[in-house]
Amino acid sequence: QRERENVKGRYECVVPQEYIMQNLQANGRRAIIPNNQADCELFRYPANDPNGTRGIWTEMHAHGLPVPECRETEWTRDNHLGNTLGGYPPLFNWTVPNFNHEKCIMRIRYNISTGEFEGWDPAVNETNNNNKDGVDVGTRFGLSPQAAEDRGYVFEQNPQVKVFGEFASEGNPEKDFELQLAVNTNQYGRTFQDRSHTFAVRKR
Repeated sequence: QRERENVKGRYECVVPQEYIMQNLQANGRRAIIPNNQADCELFRYPANDPNGTRGIWTEMHAHGLPVPECRETEWTRDNHLGNTLGGYPPLFNWTVPNFNHEKCIMRIRYNISTGEFEGWDPAVNETNNNNKDGVDVGTRFGLSPQAAEDRGYVFEQNPQVKVFGEFASEGNPEKDFELQLAVNTNQYGRTFQDRSHTFAVRKR
């Protein structure tokens, strides 16, 4: 909390506004602003012009606000939209700061974990990266590797799973239908959602 910008100033590279606007208006490109002192002092506009405008590494004052609350969030149940104990979604009562400003940003993020593999074990990624067969999902459901492959119990994008495979094998092909799961393998055990909002705070 002592390192937050509310109570501790930050440095940034101040570059010409003309440079920023020129890059933002040119086919949607982004103006690349140095984020460290060494690169900032090497910055020139126009580029490669020894007499061009230099970047200025400048300390910006702290916001002068109380330190933000930093705490562990509530426990949530896997795959149930983050429901906490009691079945209710987690929440946080936030008091809007008492100041007037036209350019405020609120960023909300939440992480997910999954029960399909031991994501908290630091050796998991290394093991799975070196395993040509990937994550073993079938064993957790009592399936052999071949049965897991046949029924779609595999770790892949949007797998189609035969959830009633055991009934179909008993002569009930009408129950051998597939359910497609909305699985994105890039989002297991990492940040899943990120929402940013811009707003203004004004007097009533």
